[in-house]
Amino acid sequence: MSNPPLKQGDRIKLTSLILTLFLIILQPCGVFAQQTLADADWFERELGDGVVWRYYLFDNLYGARQSVSYIDVDLSNPNVSVEFPYLANSRQKISSMIPSQFPDALAGINGTYFDTSVGGHLTYLRINSIVIPPGGALFSPWGYEGALALDASENASIQQIPSGGWVNDTTHPDILACGPLVIVGGVIPSAYLTSIGSHCTSRHPRSAVGITSNYHLILLTVDGRTEMADGMTCEELGQAMQELGCPNALNLDGGGSTTLWGEGELYNGVLNYPSDNGMYDHAGERACSNAIAIESAAPSPKTWDARLMSKTYSPIMDSGSKQTVTLVYDNIGTATWTIAETKLVLARPDARTSELYDAATWHSSSQPALLSPASVAQGETGSFSFTLKAPAVSKTTVYNEHFMMTQTGIGRIGPADSEAWMQIVVQPPVPPGETFIVESRIGGQNFGWYSDSGMANTSYNCTAPDCTGNIGTRYGSTYRSVAGSKNATATPDFPEGGGYYKVYVAWCAGGNRRNPITYHVHHSKGTETFQIDQTATADVWTQLGSDAYYFNEGFGGGSVVMTNEDIDVSGSMYAGAVKFEYVVPDPPDKTYVVHYLSPASSKPSINGQADGGEWAAASPAGSGYVFHNNPAVSAAEDGSFKMLFDDTCLYILFQMNNAYLAGYATPPVPFGYSDLGGDKINFFFTPKGIYTQPFYRILFCPNPTDGNCYAWSQASVVKTTDPLVGTDWVAGGETAYAYTAGQLTIERRIPWINFNYAGIDAATCPEDGDVWGVQPCVSNEVSAGNWEWVNWEPDNTASYVYGEPFGALEFEKTTSSVNSWGIY
Repeated sequence: MSNPPLKQGDRIKLTSLILTLFLIILQPCGVFAQQTLADADWFERELGDGVVWRYYLFDNLYGARQSVSYIDVDLSNPNVSVEFPYLANSRQKISSMIPSQFPDALAGINGTYFDTSVGGHLTYLRINSIVIPPGGALFSPWGYEGALALDASENASIQQIPSGGWVNDTTHPDILACGPLVIVGGVIPSAYLTSIGSHCTSRHPRSAVGITSNYHLILLTVDGRTEMADGMTCEELGQAMQELGCPNALNLDGGGSTTLWGEGELYNGVLNYPSDNGMYDHAGERACSNAIAIESAAPSPKTWDARLMSKTYSPIMDSGSKQTVTLVYDNIGTATWTIAETKLVLARPDARTSELYDAATWHSSSQPALLSPASVAQGETGSFSFTLKAPAVSKTTVYNEHFMMTQTGIGRIGPADSEAWMQIVVQPPVPPGETFIVESRIGGQNFGWYSDSGMANTSYNCTAPDCTGNIGTRYGSTYRSVAGSKNATATPDFPEGGGYYKVYVAWCAGGNRRNPITYHVHHSKGTETFQIDQTATADVWTQLGSDAYYFNEGFGGGSVVMTNEDIDVSGSMYAGAVKFEYVVPDPPDKTYVVHYLSPASSKPSINGQADGGEWAAASPAGSGYVFHNNPAVSAAEDGSFKMLFDDTCLYILFQMNNAYLAGYATPPVPFGYSDLGGDKINFFFTPKGIYTQPFYRILFCPNPTDGNCYAWSQASVVKTTDPLVGTDWVAGGETAYAYTAGQLTIERRIPWINFNYAGIDAATCPEDGDVWGVQPCVSNEVSAGNWEWVNWEPDNTASYVYGEPFGALEFEKTTSSVNSWGIY
């Protein structure tokens, strides 16, 4: 093909170019120097004969963080051809659309503006001299003022709309029109682009197409709307295309549509970082209605090449903690890798010490691990596993770490995704009993506990009291039927023992706020849902409900979620911050101190007799059972209990002096809860504290009919009344009972090692001062057919297990017997 000249005055439209920045570490660091495209050490891979993909993550391009990917197509290569795949009245992701319509295509980019509801372009599209009708009302005129056009000989050029419209262009059977033109005849029309308004003057993800003076087609994407990539204005997009050698360039549809594709690459071939999921990854691709596709012959394999197949790591670490990272690479070159010559080393830059360096395990300060296995041939995979150690931090700190593969005598091997980048958020712990805030942007308080889906960055700041106030916020569309589901979530790592917190939310005074916005508070007892009008106020704290909620300790102890599930109008919702205001809980009504038996002390015999002073070391019996649903009424048959402990076991004694016991049929073997009749004496234990969810349950069910006391046990990390949950836990130990003339005695010994249920592991002897929650309770038949349900710690909830707080069970290894309580 020859290079056809561009007419005088032709204008080119360029999609917004976003050069992504590798996130600035929120530790003391310097300001990055201004960069240009010429400064980039581009990661490069040949996708086809005459078709090259390049990518670079800029720290400071045009004064912002930029992630830039582009495909350079040699239009003079006889194997190369340009195609325009399209859908007249529907949408499809270009990673599927391009190969389905052009199976020989090796690369491509998204195309023009389209109807987001039903599909179909909104500009001008001509294929093989046939005009494809638009899918709706045409876009603004600047949105189709330029075009990538092919003449009858398939020569490509950037054209400007002729007088009277594209219908008057009779020389190009194929025209894909979009806009605005971002560089025309080597000149960027800055004033004109500014006059278009925020579409051009705000930074967004961008796509662009241009042709260089040496007849190369440039398909460019700039990522944005994430913490790693700010996006570009149209003028900055024009500068980028100019730097790449294009005297004429055209803006394509950008924003969430921005997608660059390469056949055979990971993530369905998505090369850039589409923003529709709000994440800097390859999973946010949007369905579009047309694209630009490149066909060519397959490339020849390189001698040294690698493709990163997977990276396994946690993006959040606690201050001072460690984690294992595993990177798996595919050898797609022809040469064999060896452990001596093929290395994983630090990148960006390589001559430094990582902030996440673990001196005890790394092979060297710049090489975290050795290749495994020691030799990896073409088509085989090799891996590197190593430890990252989080620094001790006093505030939420974000680290970005880069590793690359190198070959001795060659240098770096593999392109963009063979450089392993990972962002690690290191969180300091929140001390028990403190109020804290979770903000939505890098630099905000406890940012590591924030996540979202489909949200994007905005420069609007949330200035509610105690917010950071200068970091911007995240926002999402409320047009659910068009933009899809959007949500933002704060999931704290609640302090040890959990706690009661009031929940408040705040948002910025961003544009187009809408009502109602749905918030869900997920707490230990369930979920509360609220409809909030974000138009009514901004930059203030709004409480969700009037009560405090109990959240269990750790991740998963609770969350606050904002969604667009109950609204479907054009507009935005804003995720600024969530505040968890600590509330000091009420103490329990009752505390029982469990005394310690030293190795030299005599231990209770488990024989149902409770005689000979074997329980003399115990605290006075815990008694005073009351009606479960009316704590003001005392139990007709009042039970009592004592407990002791030593290094290996917990000892329980339950007695009732005026007990009525009715016999029942001998249960089968094995038996379940429903097989047990008669009175049921329960002990619920919560080892993590008096307000916490995870519990152990030990039930005694004496049966005078056969002379046995049947013991049943249950464990669950969430409070439940379902007797089929957690029955895989067996308390073990020994039980004995006696029932004579209304006197009921039950003794039980349980080894500590049996308190080992996943998520509630308490399999070692408690320390002095440890506090568990306890709720002794009885389903008690007072006389034939006359029942009462009583418990020790007053409670009138729907079931014994749901009461808060439980009574306190304080373990005391000293000789004193001071009663106290605590929340752990």
